[in-house]
Amino acid sequence: MIATSVVRLIVARRLSVASSYRLVHDRKAHSLIIHIFTVLVLASGPLDVYINGFKLLDPLSYADLNGNGRYVRHISSLCWTLVPIAYIYHAGNRIKTLLIIYAILFSIAIIDRNRLLASFYCLALCIALSPNPASRDAATTAKTSRKRMLLVAGAVVIVFSGLGALRSGLEAFAIESSGSTLREGMLPLRDIFYYFPPLLQQIILYIAMPLFNFATVFSEGFLNPEFLLSQISPFNRDMFDAYPYAPVLVARFNVGTEFFPWLTYGGFLLVIPIFAFMVTCFILAERIFRRYPNIFTLLIFLRLSYLIIFMGFAPQFYILLNLGFIVLMLTMWVISSFFSIKPGRRPRTVAA
Repeated sequence: MIATSVVRLIVARRLSVASSYRLVHDRKAHSLIIHIFTVLVLASGPLDVYINGFKLLDPLSYADLNGNGRYVRHISSLCWTLVPIAYIYHAGNRIKTLLIIYAILFSIAIIDRNRLLASFYCLALCIALSPNPASRDAATTAKTSRKRMLLVAGAVVIVFSGLGALRSGLEAFAIESSGSTLREGMLPLRDIFYYFPPLLQQIILYIAMPLFNFATVFSEGFLNPEFLLSQISPFNRDMFDAYPYAPVLVARFNVGTEFFPWLTYGGFLLVIPIFAFMVTCFILAERIFRRYPNIFTLLIFLRLSYLIIFMGFAPQFYILLNLGFIVLMLTMWVISSFFSIKPGRRPRTVAA
């Protein structure tokens, strides 16, 4: 419900995101440091494949990183940022198309469905917010945007489920129904579930299982601090079990929501302030973007809005990489602003 509300607020432009986006699109400021950043992300992709291997050839090794390859992955996984960069700085030329294709294809090459979703999310939002100079008719523009977003949605379902089947096999999603009861190793599925195509069954399980696991652990009052300690200790993760125990019905579907580690650490009372802080950060990011519209605040806004919408799937907000991304964007903003100030002139400010 919360994720749906966020989508409506963004698309309906009640947060004044559209006007701020157009300011960024029209000004195209900070191009020097953004192009350096773009080159760095693009160069890290082939290096990632060279060090960590081409995962499409060995899908079962998609999570295996070799030595310093994990640090290269931290940079190459920012490929989703190339989508808004393409729309802002390369609108109407071939570079825009190439950057968008790279963001999607590289996510597929490393079998990273989170980065794939982030790329498609940015693509959908940029389609919704980008001005269309070729058409002055608002109705025609809106209709064209809806068609493009439907194509994006269809591509997401096909590619996302296809990657899941490739890395795990369709048999991994085969699950018996326990009817109206709860049994270990089974799920309480209706008969209609088995009439859906296997790829669609995978999508349904991907959406439902984190919420179901959260509810299961909550109902049993189960606690296991290892989930959270492993998440907030990226440099000491080897000290903890890679797959800590939780009383979920199907062990291989052990994924939880953004708040699952906090639930298993301190119970539901801890989840409430953690959820409130996450929403507060999103609201703050939106207000900063409206007050200071630029490419860096746009990328921060896109990142946090994506995490809000997909918070029901897996922990992605309360991790060091997310904090590092925000710090990186703010640092690049400061550096770029410093070099853009001309001697004898005061820096320009943007009206609210």
